[in-house]
Amino acid sequence: MRSATTCLCLTAVLLAAIIQGRAQERPATASTTDPRVGLKAGFKDAGEASKNMERIANLPKPEGFFDPKAPSGNPAPPERPETPEGAPAGAAGEPAAAGATPGAPAAPRTPPPFDPVVANRPGFTNSDLAFRDHHVFVGNYHGFNTYDIERPSKPKLSASVVCPGGQGDVSVHGNLLFMSVEQTRGRLDCGTQGVQTAVSAERFRGVRIFDISDMSKPKQVAAIQTCRGSHTHTLVTDPGDKANLYVYGSGTSGVRSGEELTGCSNLDPDKDPRGSGYQKKQSQIAVGSGGLTGKGYGQGTQTQLGYLPARQTDFIFSVLAEEFGFMGVVGTLGLYLALLWRCLDIARLARDRLGLILVACLTATLTFQVVYNVGMVAGLLPVKGLPLPLMSAGRSSVLATFISIGLILSVRMRRFAN
Repeated sequence: MRSATTCLCLTAVLLAAIIQGRAQERPATASTTDPRVGLKAGFKDAGEASKNMERIANLPKPEGFFDPKAPSGNPAPPERPETPEGAPAGAAGEPAAAGATPGAPAAPRTPPPFDPVVANRPGFTNSDLAFRDHHVFVGNYHGFNTYDIERPSKPKLSASVVCPGGQGDVSVHGNLLFMSVEQTRGRLDCGTQGVQTAVSAERFRGVRIFDISDMSKPKQVAAIQTCRGSHTHTLVTDPGDKANLYVYGSGTSGVRSGEELTGCSNLDPDKDPRGSGYQKKQSQIAVGSGGLTGKGYGQGTQTQLGYLPARQTDFIFSVLAEEFGFMGVVGTLGLYLALLWRCLDIARLARDRLGLILVACLTATLTFQVVYNVGMVAGLLPVKGLPLPLMSAGRSSVLATFISIGLILSVRMRRFAN
């Protein structure tokens, strides 16, 4: 009876998925009840439709945040058709290279040469919001604006800061405002003339910091350069460290030249041991130098002399391999294998399907962390900030691991419950 019920449920789920997929394949038809249908087009007088909200005020972009020649913005360029899988380069409307073999994979794309016109094309898109008290900060590809919204029906422009660079995601902490800059037209001095060369000491891509203690006169006080610029960022505070504020930057643009910003590299890590491949190389040296029995506790040269990065967190297994050698590695992996095998046995003995799925998922997560971290320190997998369960330092990692093991033990404890 139980298997029949399960089969019926699975069949129902599959049918629902098929019906939903078929529904998505059908072209959308206009709904006569949709208030957006038939709205009047326009720039400043377009028709409006809203649900569960009301627009109580609207202000135009201030001077400097739109192109007077095209106040509504430039039209988006047409999308380029995708090349069908397996088709030669040029199948989507571009001529294939001479001598290209039909069906052969296309050569990897190379970045186009630097074009100062394209690289310095202005943008005026609003991107993000940040709030402090009764003020709102509106990030823009061309800078940011500050508004006093103490009276929501009558917002007032407090300050406009023209500082091009693209993206413009903003965050506020105390009297400091942080703004992401990603495009190649950004300058250290917030100038609007852009940067006319592929490599320049005047270019800025990263996170700007403004002093907003005087809300009417924001002032740039610092600028954090990064290799990929900053598409967005996150501010992190430590309750035990009031003196410092940590900024996590996320960049999605191309990597800058090492000539422009020292330390930036777009090379394969294996070909750049002093740059992007430094962590991987130092880890491999530590693992390989451990030998059969290791150098002894606290005697690892890579660890004790500071060559190995993140030795207490991401590369803790490299420390183990250097100081305790192959025997220590085998013993530790054996303990992990015993733990994971025991977790699988608990999943097998679970009294219901929910317990089985819970233990299986938690075990899979722990297994992935162990396999990836060990593969990373051995140089077999890309370097990522993935901790090793029960060994890497870090409160959140240790807490998450203990919670996972606690849930697994809870399933075991309740396997005989009614």
